[in-house]
Amino acid sequence: MDHLRENRVDVEGTARRSVAADRVLWSLGVVESGEVPADAFARCGERLDALTRGLRDELGDGAVVRTGALAVQPQRDERGRPLPSVTVSGQVTLDVALGDAGRAAGAAMSAGADHLNGPELRVEARPAVAEELLGEAVHAARRKAEHVAVAAGRRLGRVVSVYEHPDRAMGGRLMSMRAERGGPELEPADAEIAASVRVVFALED
Repeated sequence: MDHLRENRVDVEGTARRSVAADRVLWSLGVVESGEVPADAFARCGERLDALTRGLRDELGDGAVVRTGALAVQPQRDERGRPLPSVTVSGQVTLDVALGDAGRAAGAAMSAGADHLNGPELRVEARPAVAEELLGEAVHAARRKAEHVAVAAGRRLGRVVSVYEHPDRAMGGRLMSMRAERGGPELEPADAEIAASVRVVFALED
């Protein structure tokens, strides 16, 4: 095994690309509390259904509205002792075109959301871009390995193995947010998509 390690070079390659985001993801929530769990659960469920209907009515077919399950959390005091009340929360995920991001935020609050998290920038063509970047990442790894081989006085041989690192999160940020009628106006920066691989090459004499 030592001989095998001496005749191989293990390198990483990364490729990145800035892409204009075309979708925005909002996370919305409703919360109800009470000393009767069944009542709090029912109220939260009704509000979650109303929020979902309100968003679909306001935003139409261009919005993707996904409703999550309700979660029940027993309440405790500052010493950790259980209290008779519970908190029930529900979540809705709202996926809209970038141009509708501000209007969607305003619609969410008007429809009864208690809190609004986001927005998260998204690129609809991300899978296709990521596949292209994998090839570029392998080329980057080869260039790095060639430098190592030259420095070691060896010749770079065949690829022994290629391992794709877990999918990297897409980064993006909002340049500014201004309050406008119907919701904030968002001016996003480009999102970054990255792919990373680990490649093992053989070294030859």
